[in-house]
Amino acid sequence: MNLNVSPNLFNPLPRSKEVENPEIDKSEFVMEWKNILYMLAHDMKNPVTSAGGFLSRLFSGKYGSFTERQLDYLELIKDNLGKLDRLVKHLLDFLRFESKEYRLVLNPLNILTILSKNIEILKTEADKKNIKINFDEPENIDSVINADAVMMSRVITNLLENAVKYTNQGGTITVKFSDIDNDLLVQITDTGIGISENHLPHIFDAFYRVAEDLGGSGLGLFIVKSIIEAHGGRIWAESIPGNGSSFSFTLPKEIKSNIPTKSLRAGHSI
Repeated sequence: MNLNVSPNLFNPLPRSKEVENPEIDKSEFVMEWKNILYMLAHDMKNPVTSAGGFLSRLFSGKYGSFTERQLDYLELIKDNLGKLDRLVKHLLDFLRFESKEYRLVLNPLNILTILSKNIEILKTEADKKNIKINFDEPENIDSVINADAVMMSRVITNLLENAVKYTNQGGTITVKFSDIDNDLLVQITDTGIGISENHLPHIFDAFYRVAEDLGGSGLGLFIVKSIIEAHGGRIWAESIPGNGSSFSFTLPKEIKSNIPTKSLRAGHSI
């Protein structure tokens, strides 16, 4: 198991202090440490956003032209800045979910519509690898439930991006949407590299990354699982190494959120 994170991330109290002061409430130190991490991540977010804005101005061409080599360098900067932005957002969301203070914004949402829109968006990336995305929209299914549109879009985007990322050239991704008793079921299956048996039980753990996966924060699937469970649903994965993976999640038609909600609230900050 490769966590790629210090085992003392949320236990910053030195062991010597625990021995000297056995009555110290470690929960206070853990909370203080999480607050420090939140402030650091939040402070990192502002300069990343500002740098992205300045890059957009340069790409607009209003400040002069660039050579092909200079444009290549700017593209590299943009790509890496995007990676940093995603890492910061993942860390912020992780800390919010860990604090149990995250607020869902529940409103009527057509899951089928948001699923179709995200598939169309991801087709551009899939086309670059000649990957075919199969999705036959079902008929006669009431796909409107109370859910957080931003968070559900994030779930679907994350799962589709992973499918594209880990599927080889010329592969296939199949998306299914169905109605099962009191739940709606979404399944995303790919013909990619698959996940080995020893990694499969841990892929939804925070900071977990398989040895072959050197990129990312290790928080994407943890956040996806947190969002689904916050809506009262369930998510799981099945895989055969070398033949692909299948990620499935259910959402209850009558959602009773596991996390406090604020209806009609703009934004998702705590």
